[in-house]
Amino acid sequence: MGAEIEYGLVGFLSLGVAAAALLVSWRRDRHAREVFIAEMRKLWSEHREAWNILLMIIYDSEYHYAYASDSEREYARHISRRLDSSLEGIDAAAEARLSIGPMAHFLGFAGESLVRGSWSAQDAYDLLGPDAARHYASIIWLANRERRGSAQVSAQVQGYAGDFFSIPHRSAAEMNRRQIIEFNMFDRQDCIIALGVTLRAEQCRRGDTYAHLRLSFSREMRETEDGQDLIDSFVRAVSGRRHWMALMPSGLQRLAFYVLPLGRLVRSAIMATEQQLHRHDPDPIINDADRSLIRRSMKSRLRPLVRRLTWWR
Repeated sequence: MGAEIEYGLVGFLSLGVAAAALLVSWRRDRHAREVFIAEMRKLWSEHREAWNILLMIIYDSEYHYAYASDSEREYARHISRRLDSSLEGIDAAAEARLSIGPMAHFLGFAGESLVRGSWSAQDAYDLLGPDAARHYASIIWLANRERRGSAQVSAQVQGYAGDFFSIPHRSAAEMNRRQIIEFNMFDRQDCIIALGVTLRAEQCRRGDTYAHLRLSFSREMRETEDGQDLIDSFVRAVSGRRHWMALMPSGLQRLAFYVLPLGRLVRSAIMATEQQLHRHDPDPIINDADRSLIRRSMKSRLRPLVRRLTWWR
C-alpha cells in the first residue's frame, strides 16, 4: 500500500514538473515573440518612407493611396522623370534601389519569418497594417516575377487598388523600374509572395475590404495562371522549410499546404461564403459574374435535403 502511494506521489510530482516546464517554455516563447514583433515594428517604421516611394514609383507621384509627405512626393516626381528617360533610366534605378532595396529585404525577412512560424498572419497584419495588405500587389511586384495571363482578365480587375493585374506597364520605362529590384533572390522572392498573399488573405478574413474586391482576389487566385503561380510560390516557400513536405510530390505538397494554418487562411479567403461577404456589409456590391465564385455554406447545401426529408411539415 505504501509503495502504491509512493508511486502515485512520484507520478503526480512528475506531472507537476512537466506542467511547470511547459509553462516556462510557453512564457519564454511568448516573450521571444513579443521581442521579435517589437523589433519588426521598429524596422518597419524605418522603411515607411521607402514604402511610400515604392507606391509612387509603381503608380504615380500623385497616387492618393501613398500617404507620403511633400518631400517624398517631390523625390518621387524627380526619380520617376529620370526612370522614364532613356538616357538616365538605369542610373535612376540604381539610385532608387538604395532606398527600396533594404525595404525589399525587410519584407523578404518578414515573409521568411512568417512561413517559419516566428510570427503569425495576425501578427504580420497587425504590424504592417491594412494599407500594406491593400497593396499586396506592390509587395509581389518586389519579387520580380513575370506575369503570364494578365491580359485575358485585366478588363475585369482593372482599377481596383492593389490588385495584381492593375499595376501599370510602361514598356521601356517599366523595364527601367524593374532594374530597381534584385533578380537573384529566388527563395526570398517566394517568401515575399507568401507575405503579400497572406496579408491580403488576412484582410479578407477580417472583413477589412469590400466584397467585390475580395471576389476579385478570388478570381485572380483561382482562375488565372498568374494566381496559380503565386500559390505555387507560396507552397515552395512553405515546403522548403518543412522537410516532411519537401519529400512529397508537388501535387501532394499543395494538398498538405491547405491543411496548414497559412494554407487554410488562403483557401478561406479565396473560397468566400455568402455569410462571410455579408458579415460587415448587409448589402455588399456583388457582380453577377462573380456569384459563381461564392462558396455555398454547408447549411445552405443541406437545406434542400432537409426540406425533402421533412416534406410533411
